[in-house]
Amino acid sequence: MKKALWKNGFLLIIPTVLLLGFAATPLWAADAATCVSCHERSTPGQVKDWRVSRHAEEDIGCADCHGDKHMTAKDAKLAQMPDEHVCKECHEEQFESFAKGKHNFG
Repeated sequence: MKKALWKNGFLLIIPTVLLLGFAATPLWAADAATCVSCHERSTPGQVKDWRVSRHAEEDIGCADCHGDKHMTAKDAKLAQMPDEHVCKECHEEQFESFAKGKHNFG
């Protein structure tokens, strides 16, 4: 009897744990498609620009430059607005050229 209860209980626990695991998956684990689905409504021009960019071609998603803290309209202030130092992480040569030029002092 104990063995049968354990099996039945175990069989109920597995789907429950899996369901809770998926429900508890943090939003920050979302990919660029999640960002795009919202931003197509709120900032369609920016989405269009990204889609035709080299970043999109290279699978550089929103969180790569804007961080992963912004997930809803209510927390939009948490989105990182990248400056040249964020760009430098991938574009060091271009950053150094910019830093030495007159536009850096504007």
